[in-house]
Amino acid sequence: MAHRIEVVVATRGCLASLAAECGAALVTLPQDFELLVVATEEAGAEALAFGSTFRALTRAWVPRLEAASRAGAVAYLETEYFAGLGKQAAAVWRGGTLVFGPVIDDETSGVRMPLHHKPINTALRMLGVTTRGEMDEFDSLQLGAARMNKEWAELAR
Repeated sequence: MAHRIEVVVATRGCLASLAAECGAALVTLPQDFELLVVATEEAGAEALAFGSTFRALTRAWVPRLEAASRAGAVAYLETEYFAGLGKQAAAVWRGGTLVFGPVIDDETSGVRMPLHHKPINTALRMLGVTTRGEMDEFDSLQLGAARMNKEWAELAR
């Protein structure tokens, strides 16, 4: 099965202004976090922020993330997996500044990064996500509950 998302995650309340600006609803996640689906459009390479690290994060989104991060740390996350192989990327902003990333893990190259060091888990730890038992940060926020942006959007309140 595929897993392909482009989302922003932050503690509850940090994304309210961004959601209002985008006309988007937020999804409530465990541990007092929220998720905002990034409306993806086909953007030319010249419009993408950070070169080819992200496939959907455009330059227009960067100032929005910087502004949102003044209320608390925000993470931009992307996944693109099929049949267990794929890519993930993440970046974190805090106080209007990029503090982590962008970092990509591309398993299609044949190199597997340890789960604890994957970009999304690292970004979520920076936001304060905690884990229990065998679950990593991704699973602790139940980010596997929806596998595509459309499914996350349907869960939005």
